[in-house]
Parts: sequence; C-alpha cells; structure tokens
Amino acid sequence: MADTQDGLTSSPAAPDPDDTSEKGNVRSFARYCAKMSDMLLFSIPYLAIMFMVGAVLGAVAVSSGNEVLLDWIAGTGQTTAIFWGVVAWALALFLFPLVEASIISAFGTTPGKALMGIRVLGEDGGKLGFGASYSRSLQSYIVGLGAGIPLVSFVAGIVAFMNLTRNGEVSWDGPVNYRTRPVNPLRWGVGIFLVIANIAANIADRFWAEF
Repeated sequence: MADTQDGLTSSPAAPDPDDTSEKGNVRSFARYCAKMSDMLLFSIPYLAIMFMVGAVLGAVAVSSGNEVLLDWIAGTGQTTAIFWGVVAWALALFLFPLVEASIISAFGTTPGKALMGIRVLGEDGGKLGFGASYSRSLQSYIVGLGAGIPLVSFVAGIVAFMNLTRNGEVSWDGPVNYRTRPVNPLRWGVGIFLVIANIAANIADRFWAEF
C-alpha cells in the first residue's frame, strides 16, 4: 500500500497488457458514453431516495393534519415546484460525486466506465484514494455536466467533449492515469443505448415538469 498526498492513497498494481494509456488514445465518445451510463444508473437509487423522502414527509403531513405541508408535498403551485426542483438538484449535487468517488476509489472504475473499457487510476497505476477521487468527481459534475442545470449542462458537456478531443484531457483529470482497452460492438451498442435512454429520460422529465 502506497500513500501519497491529497487523498491519493493507491495500491500499485501490475499493468494489464491489454490496457493502453489514455494519452494519445482519447476515446472521447467512450468516456461520454460511460458518464451518461453512470448518470442513468445513478438515477435509479436517486429517484428511490426522493420517493422515500416524499413518502415520509407525506406521512408526517397526513398524521399531523397539516394541510399546508401536504400541499407542499403534493407540489401544487409554482413555488412548491421550484422548491422541489432545488431539493432534487442539491441532492444530486451531493450524492452523485459521493457515489462515483466511492466506487472509483474501491474498484478503479464505475459500471459505465467498465462497460466502455475505462479505468481511472493514480499516477503510479494504483487505485485513487477517496479524497482525490471525490475532488475529480465533483469537478466533473460541476464543470463537465454544468451541475445538472438544464441548458448549462448541455453547453458544458459540448465544451468538455471538445476540450477532451483537442487536448487529450479535461480540467478535472489532474493527477490521474486513465487506462483503456478496446471494447466489442455489443458493448458499444449497450453504451449508445444507455446514452439515448438517458437523453430520453431527461426530455420526459422536462416534459412531465411542465404538467
């Protein structure tokens, strides 16, 4: 076990002969597919938590006979819609980097990255410590995904994709050693399907919010 600064606690491992350095082999679209796949998978427990929070608050409102609180839980009116929108945004901002960092520091990859043959390691080839992984994940979510804010997120994603393609890295990569391996057409198909599913889910969410 080797300890380094800034949360970079890593366990050096023998290099995988099938891995290649991300430098010079950017695979921008593979990284995009991986991120969108992870976001879609993350939305499942995220929505479950939101549902449980609403259910608990609803039970409290019903048992106390508090009609004002019940109206807020039901989300009627523009003010309550804004309130729940802010709650949902803040919860995602807190949870996604935390979950992603925990998985990367434990396994060196995430489900989406594993699907696309990508590993995120320290400079010595070992796993990132939680501190460094969390810093990277938080920056990725805020800068690369525009903190999940509509339109801002779309523009931020395009800018990040262009920077990655042009420079071979993005601002939140930092002291990270990406390892990649070729993936077969089936994995590409699943990755692209998850990207489309993510986009469709976001469009449906925006459409539902209007009603």
